[in-house]
Amino acid sequence: MSPTDKQIYATLSALDDKRDSWAILGRSEMTYLQVSGDKAVGFVMEYQEGDVTNHYRAVREDFPLEEVVQAFSEYRAGTINWAAYGDWDRITW
Repeated sequence: MSPTDKQIYATLSALDDKRDSWAILGRSEMTYLQVSGDKAVGFVMEYQEGDVTNHYRAVREDFPLEEVVQAFSEYRAGTINWAAYGDWDRITW
């Protein structure tokens, strides 16, 4: 099921940094966009494409709610441009 923009907004608005909560929108178990944080402190974004060797975290750690909602909507539509959200570091495990 593909969430609506309204559902994306409601879910991301409900995140609470004090509870270390995450929201994940996935195309598969290994391909997804995820965020943690909340609307008061900002969000951290990560994405993974296919496997853990292609897991990235945004350098920026203060994305406002509106940008994160936009990123989720673009990801859902398959139109996200990762560079539009700044620089990304590959996470090595």
